[in-house]
Amino acid sequence: MDNTLLNDQSVKLYQTFSNAMWTEIKVHKRLDPTVIAKFSRDGEASDEQRQRLAMYRSLRRSRIGVGCKDPAHPPSHIAPNFRADGKALCHVHRCTLCLEHAVIFPDSLPGLCKRLAELRFIKGRMSAVAFIESSFGEEQENTELALAAFDPDDVADQLRHWEGRINDGLHRVIELDGSQELAA
Repeated sequence: MDNTLLNDQSVKLYQTFSNAMWTEIKVHKRLDPTVIAKFSRDGEASDEQRQRLAMYRSLRRSRIGVGCKDPAHPPSHIAPNFRADGKALCHVHRCTLCLEHAVIFPDSLPGLCKRLAELRFIKGRMSAVAFIESSFGEEQENTELALAAFDPDDVADQLRHWEGRINDGLHRVIELDGSQELAA
């Protein structure tokens, strides 16, 4: 009896997936795994959902792989001297401090780990008081919070990778707004 139910569920899942796949090919002339997954789980994606997906995929990415909803208007607590002129973009790239605009993607893991390794390096170079009085502590907490959504083993591997690159002098840590560097 259980095998019959499982087989019926498998057949239904295959049919749903197959229908989604062929509908995407026929109607939209492409295969989008996100849309097919959505279709397979709870029905076809609406036009609004497709537009939102396209908008998120087109977001500019920072050097740490985090998307930005509005890089032409960073908040003043991130870039206090920034002047919006229609052309300039945020140059700070401290995205986990920018709760207003930051978008974490599944492929943001390496960049977030890079930034956490950099923050740990910066913390080791500063006095405890200076670190606590800076925004680096908040950035580190936010970055660790963002990384909690990823697989812990993958996070640990990426952190080891970036900490090794920093320690070996293969990656230089950018301090503050990107205009200064700390020697490794």
